[in-house]
Amino acid sequence: MRRVTITDVARAAGVSVSTISKVMNGRDGIAPTTQEHVRQVIEELGYVGNIGAQSLRARRTGRPGQLVWA
Repeated sequence: MRRVTITDVARAAGVSVSTISKVMNGRDGIAPTTQEHVRQVIEELGYVGNIGAQSLRARRTGRPGQLVWA
């Protein structure tokens, strides 16, 4: 079975990937009803963020001595 991606969540919720990202990161500018709907879809689909992708994007792992190549 393949992993659920942020794109899958966006399609299921009927919103953009950036809206999903904003909800997950607690950013302002998203209606409370939309936030609740997105959180519900995330739970239903069992979406879990990809730690490897997050580390590459942030260029940090949070672990001493581990390098991230980008």
